[in-house]
Amino acid sequence: MSVSASQKHKNDIILSTCIIYVENSVGEKVPLRVLADSGSQVSLLRSSTADFLNLRKLKTDMSVSGLGGSNVNIKSKIKGVISNGSGSYKRVVDFHVVPKITNMIPVNSFDISHIVFPSNVHLADPAFNISNSIDALLSADIFFDILKDGKYKLDNGNLILQNTEFGYIISGNTSRFSSGSLHCGLITKDFETLNDTLKSFWEIEEIVPTKFVSDELKKCDEHFLKTMARDTNERFCVEMPMKDNDIELGQSKSTAVRRLELLKDVLTENKEFLFNENDELVKTLGLSWRPREDTFMYQMNLQEVPVTITKRTVLSFISKLYDPLGLLQPIIIKAKMMIEKIWLLKIDWDQNLPRQEIENFQRYVAELHQLKDLKIPRCILLKDSVAVQLIGFADASAQAYGACLYVKSENANETQIRLLCSKTRVAPLKTLSIPRLELLAATLLSKLTSKIIKIIDLEFDEVNLFSDSKVVMDWIQMQPHLLKVFVANRLSLIQELTETFSRHHVKTKENPADLISRGATKLQLQDELWWTGPSFLGQNFELRLCRFAERRQLFRRT
Repeated sequence: MSVSASQKHKNDIILSTCIIYVENSVGEKVPLRVLADSGSQVSLLRSSTADFLNLRKLKTDMSVSGLGGSNVNIKSKIKGVISNGSGSYKRVVDFHVVPKITNMIPVNSFDISHIVFPSNVHLADPAFNISNSIDALLSADIFFDILKDGKYKLDNGNLILQNTEFGYIISGNTSRFSSGSLHCGLITKDFETLNDTLKSFWEIEEIVPTKFVSDELKKCDEHFLKTMARDTNERFCVEMPMKDNDIELGQSKSTAVRRLELLKDVLTENKEFLFNENDELVKTLGLSWRPREDTFMYQMNLQEVPVTITKRTVLSFISKLYDPLGLLQPIIIKAKMMIEKIWLLKIDWDQNLPRQEIENFQRYVAELHQLKDLKIPRCILLKDSVAVQLIGFADASAQAYGACLYVKSENANETQIRLLCSKTRVAPLKTLSIPRLELLAATLLSKLTSKIIKIIDLEFDEVNLFSDSKVVMDWIQMQPHLLKVFVANRLSLIQELTETFSRHHVKTKENPADLISRGATKLQLQDELWWTGPSFLGQNFELRLCRFAERRQLFRRT
């Protein structure tokens, strides 16, 4: 909430405004004058501006408070894509819609003709001194995200110019510009309902829309910039673009070199691993570790099921489940499905659940108690490994979708495959087709794989990703601009994140991700499919992939 005071002051603070671009409902970039506020926890958008952009409004129920604890209730928000003029900066922002953000800024226009700006300075708001309205307010997290290197002090140090993604913003305390009004921009998020938090279980993650360009058009642009020139008559000339039919041999050489170097390291080093023989249970991150066995165990501190079971009871109980690595996601996803189903009943938080839901919850709790005997090997890598692969699987059902990753390591004597991690999401409330849900699973797998490669201290010789959806496999081979926006946005992200990875089809019965898309019992969780992946991973894996590729190519030729 913005607060203004109309008392005259000798010194006045110039507030930081800038011009940003927001995409409207038809994808056009609309310039908005915004206030960059480092004291706000939320981003705001004026309701008249929201109507002009014609973006879909989402329901929300929250309150924001300003100076003195005054509150404003907010009932709607929109997701907007903001960018700068060059398009080098782009971000999705949750704008909460309010009738008015603040008064005119500055309150009165003032003269800046005496100020000499550096020649290389591009102002974020060239008309910062002209009194005008504010269309939106950017919160503190965005304020610090847009800051860049570059700072100037002008007017004897009274004016400060700070470089940002949108150009230089201006602030400062000066006696030359007395507007007669003060502004306070403290805005805090007072309370976001528990219902909104629960919705995050099944909402689809937002992806910044991408303008899709075919590979051929990209090459044409590059060719034009590379060969364009002027002749003696000042006419533009460019060479005729020609298609090349060079055969792509892949990256087999680089893979072979990496393996050779890895083998050299193994032969020249002899690292001994020391294990603590004390069998005392060590607890960390929701897991218990037995050093002698070198295994993880889940010691869940589960209370007895209360007599009265309500929506609040179920959520409180399930919130105690902590599975940071996703090793128990086939069990945990059933809890998320349960929450979504109870949500759809639209009952009060302290109202008793229907008998069927109570029985389902009681069976689930009994199943959790059985997990105390489960032992999970900690070490995922063979000693003296000469080859290491990262292998991922994705799957979706009408209820949920997920992805899981495995590490395959080989030494001179054996091959080992171990579960590394997994991640799941409940299917959105809005009904989607199975192919689209499978695409969400493939997107989740791509993001999980990319993240793991960045944070894990391992160099993988190969990365192989699997899906049992032939539709998704076909989509991935296509240019995104040929497909509808929902598919194209996610396909573009998949192709960007997994450009150098290999993708393959897998039968549903051999897909371990099937367990996390449908949920599993403790008995099903003991199956080797979940912990070590399908059996073919350790049996002529490369030969199987070659044969599959040959069959698929044959199918395409016919």
